Amino acid sequence: IPAATYALWSKNDELQLVARVVFNTLGYLAPGLVFPPLIERIYVALTTVTLTHQTSAALELLATVAHPLFSRSIYPKGAAHLSQFLMLAVPGIDANDAGKTAATLKFFFSVL
Repeated sequence: IPAATYALWSKNDELQLVARVVFNTLGYLAPGLVFPPLIERIYVALTTVTLTHQTSAALELLATVAHPLFSRSIYPKGAAHLSQFLMLAVPGIDANDAGKTAATLKFFFSVL
């Protein structure tokens, strides 16, 4: 898990993609082990102003792991964070950053 976490916050898009797939798969296999530290990191990434690449990475991650994270049958505690994540994601709609806007909309569509 630590190697995938480092890859997740990397500036390399391919590493981020692989890390998101790893967390999605592990989210189905061991949600209680994977999601609690990941949720903390997502909160930090969505509230930090100085590391903007982490905001996009967190939004892409949320879009990828939305099903296992927010499914009450897979990880019941995850649904409690949905409204907070949605509110924190709204500033991601940014006319000056098409990538971040796309990541935000992917997250919104993944939870619909």
